[in-house]
This record gives sequence, C-alpha cells and structure tokens, in this order.
Amino acid sequence: MNEPLQPAPFLQKRRIASLWLFTIVSLLVLGVSRPSIDEAGDLDIVLDLCGSFLVLAGVFGRLWSILYIGGRKNHQLVTTGPYSITRNPLYFFSVVAIFGISLMFGSVLVAIAVPLVAFGIFRWTAEREARYLQHLFGPQYSRYANATPLFWPKLSLMRSPSQIGITVGTLQSTLRDALFFIVLLPVMELLEYLRVQEHITALFTIP
Repeated sequence: MNEPLQPAPFLQKRRIASLWLFTIVSLLVLGVSRPSIDEAGDLDIVLDLCGSFLVLAGVFGRLWSILYIGGRKNHQLVTTGPYSITRNPLYFFSVVAIFGISLMFGSVLVAIAVPLVAFGIFRWTAEREARYLQHLFGPQYSRYANATPLFWPKLSLMRSPSQIGITVGTLQSTLRDALFFIVLLPVMELLEYLRVQEHITALFTIP
C-alpha cells in the first residue's frame, strides 16, 4: 500500500523568480508610459511623499519581522511580535512597499493593479507554505492558524516577548532584500525626471 505523499516545503526560488519577472515587466511598462496627472504638479509631490513613506514602512516592517523569524523558519513555530498579528508579516510588508512604489507613479490603475498582482503572488505562496507548516507542527499550527490571519494583520492580537535572539546572517540577507525597495525610490524618480525633461517619450498614458 502506497503511503500518502508528504507536503514539501515551498520552493522560494519560484516566488523570487515570479517577483523578479513581475518587477522587470512592470518597470518596462512604466518606463514607456506616463500617468494622466501632471508630473510637475503638487499632487505628484504628495503621491511621491506618501509612496516613499509606505516604502520605508514596508522595509522597516520586514526588518522587524526578520528579528523574530530569522534562522527559525521551518524549525520553530514563531507566534509572537509581527507573527502574532499575521502569519505572513514579511509578505504583508512587501505588499505595503510595493503599493508605495506604485503610488509614486501617479496612476490610479497602477496603484491598484500592481499591488493586487503582488498580493496574489504572496497569497499563493502563503497558502502553500501553510500546508507545509501544518504538516510540520500539526495541532500547534492549527491552533495558531485558527487564531491568526493568514495575511492581513489583526493588531488586537499583538503579543511580544521581553527578549528575542537575532541571527546575524539572516538579518544581513534581509537588509540586502530591503535595499531592493530602497533602490526603486530613485529609479522611479529618475524615470519621472526623464519624462518631464522629454529625454524619453511616453508611448501611452495610464489613467
């Protein structure tokens, strides 16, 4: 009699490859288009400031999350700090940062569509990871999953220990990941500058 197949850990390379492909395609589209608002106007400045704030919030949120999960993933079920309000804070804060980048473009369609696609990728990954964690931790994960949202945080559940241990290697890796979002800030500003100065010609306008 064949034994049932055990769930395998989700291959993060798939998620990373999907996000890189999505990022490259998005930047190419944004590079040859322009928003319908005036890119030299006051509204554009407000959107840039709001977007930059969200990017920084997403980066610091990811750093906060990695302080708790670093070096423990798939070895210990972490349920405190950011993991007490959502089972996937790293993914949630990544979507926050992506929303910030999208907002800086100045298009309602981009600000809605890009974060939604990113959310779909992270949600798809989170659901598959949940099945593997259920296999690893059994009833302990079931109780955690029943009390804690998969993605969107519930702040009233916040619990934090008095001390946490930090894995330096994982923290360094997360800092490198965070630089990806930080670098996108000047990239978006550069694309806007080139359009305003007519160094590049937009092929179409995105509302």
